[in-house]
Amino acid sequence: FYFDHWILALLCLPLAVALFLVRSGVEIELERREARVYKDFGRFRIGGWIQLEGYTSILLRYTSEQWERPMPAATTGVRVRTYDLLFQGSGLPEKLFHEFSTYTLARKAVDVMSKAWDLPVQDEVAEKRRETGARAAQRRR
Repeated sequence: FYFDHWILALLCLPLAVALFLVRSGVEIELERREARVYKDFGRFRIGGWIQLEGYTSILLRYTSEQWERPMPAATTGVRVRTYDLLFQGSGLPEKLFHEFSTYTLARKAVDVMSKAWDLPVQDEVAEKRRETGARAAQRRR
């Protein structure tokens, strides 16, 4: 009886270790004008490349959405905050590249791509921060 549990545990242990070693990231190929979000399993990177030829600007947008998880006894509400990096181009649909969890990482990716490909950036997050700072300064007067 106990022997069966040990075999199952030994089989699950390598899988658990492998799951903890999985990393994710963003890879930008400047020469080919491509980018991708990948999952890294050791030396293997999995994730499709996105062709960005024809896109003429980058938009960085803050989103805050309410997500509810229904439970038998009660409903749990969670606020999900992300910084969305989108590509825009005339005649092309807006393309969502990635939803970053922190502004610093999103801004770093935007800076690399905008400088390398000479794309203008519309940073709605920075604009809102400036507006909030200006309103706070007016209230202090």
